[in-house]
Amino acid sequence: MAMKQGLSAKQTQHLAMTPELRDAIALLQMTRQEIIRFVTEEMESNPLLELELDPGAADAVVPTSGEALASGTGSSGGDAMEFSDRVANLRQRPSLWEHLSTQIALSLAPAPQRALATMLIHELDADGYLRTPLNEIADRAGANLATIEASLAVLQACEPTGIGARNLGECLSLQLNESGPMPVGMSDLLDNIDQFQTAAFDKMRRTVTEQGGDFDALLAQLRLLNPTPAAAFETGVMHYAVPDVIVARNNLGGWSVDLNPAALPRVIMNNTYAAETTTNGEVAKFVRDCVSRGSWLIKSLDQRAQSILKVATEIVRVQDNFFSAGIAYLKPLTLRDVADAVGLHESTVSRVTKDKYLSCSRGNFEMKFFFSQSIQVDGGTGATSSVAVRARIRELVDQESAQSVLSDDKIVKILGKDGIKIARRTVSKYREAMQIPSSVERRRFKASSEKIRP
Repeated sequence: MAMKQGLSAKQTQHLAMTPELRDAIALLQMTRQEIIRFVTEEMESNPLLELELDPGAADAVVPTSGEALASGTGSSGGDAMEFSDRVANLRQRPSLWEHLSTQIALSLAPAPQRALATMLIHELDADGYLRTPLNEIADRAGANLATIEASLAVLQACEPTGIGARNLGECLSLQLNESGPMPVGMSDLLDNIDQFQTAAFDKMRRTVTEQGGDFDALLAQLRLLNPTPAAAFETGVMHYAVPDVIVARNNLGGWSVDLNPAALPRVIMNNTYAAETTTNGEVAKFVRDCVSRGSWLIKSLDQRAQSILKVATEIVRVQDNFFSAGIAYLKPLTLRDVADAVGLHESTVSRVTKDKYLSCSRGNFEMKFFFSQSIQVDGGTGATSSVAVRARIRELVDQESAQSVLSDDKIVKILGKDGIKIARRTVSKYREAMQIPSSVERRRFKASSEKIRP
């Protein structure tokens, strides 16, 4: 039984909660990895189900050692067995993506920072380093540099320690900081660690020794650290999360919204085999059950895909300015807004957007990132997103000097001039959620920083 679109809560209560209905509802909320595992289990118990080869799927994502299964390999029994074996391997060893995204989701950082930190996972190389310049990422995401730096801090707070480092020195430094203050001479050693294979090695030894440090002891400590924090999770190229939806500019200047063909296995029914085994008795009953269950699975997977596409299309329609100009132009949007627009129940939209990802020129974002509360602007004649307001507050604080630190009241006045109607307590709540200190603390910190500046 395939789940119907747009069921109301009252209608759902009157439906018999069959195993098929429970599974159909669960399918909507499953992540890609969970769907793959579910499909694999269905294929193991249903000989009529096969995987259909999608020629375009192989080019839809960056090919990696762990992603070959994503393209939905051929329809022979051998291919199905290989698919099953690879999924079984995934059960035993979570990917770095799963490991990091779970930690970020549990972080107490503000939702925009968590979304951007999740986006940064896609920028990591095979060793777990972030090689892409932050200003380039900021331009692409439409966010200011300080916001990207704050999001990087969320990523670097994850295990394994050293993940998200921009170079070897920073990777080792993140690990050393966990064990307390740096030993004498270690900072200089880390700053010049790229020169370990050059003639500067002896000079570094003299410098550390002159500072009172034990050069050999420092080297011994460094050898205990992990210079490749991602290596324990994947061999070869890192496992990348595959977005469910891809958004790109079309020839008309608008946006095309397409399902990623690599996001799901394509399941088909072997009707020829079913027709050849229609004898009477237990075999015929088994085949009929397989046909019924297989048909349900294929329809439910298609229903899930179409629901994701509908919701994503509406998100892109509403958030057009975000894709064009960045996070400051994110509009307020609720689950009910989308549900009403696409004819689905609000709970269905919630399931559809949970742990589903959208890829665009600004990066990969969880679909829930595009939902936020409304803040009045222009005297109540319009509205802006609370995420955009937070981004504006962060921008104002980033531009402060020691002589012009902004109080919450002052920020309220500036936002008011921008047409944003917001209470002081709301500014305080947003500031604290972004872990921005009070104006008194910021003034004290900025003043002390200027005193020690050379």
